[in-house]
Amino acid sequence: MIIPAYLPYYVVTGAIGVIATILFGLSKALSKSGWGASDRGLAVRTSAIVLIGWFLAAASLAWMGAYRAVLDRIPTIQYGILIPILIGGLLI
Repeated sequence: MIIPAYLPYYVVTGAIGVIATILFGLSKALSKSGWGASDRGLAVRTSAIVLIGWFLAAASLAWMGAYRAVLDRIPTIQYGILIPILIGGLLI
């Protein structure tokens, strides 16, 4: 399968946009809550570290070919989606 040359740029730009939107929304929502400035900053920084870390880990695994489809191997993309959701559920 041939991947169009523009597709990786769209994916990376979209992922960065989604992360920025989530962090902006979180910041606005926490500013309307009763949280103190230090608690809001800590929550936003922690969320940023988790989201950016998740993105970098997924991008690194993709770059190393962990999600590459091969006919004689089971698909592995579901692990890039399922494992972070499970970890998030356990942390909640």
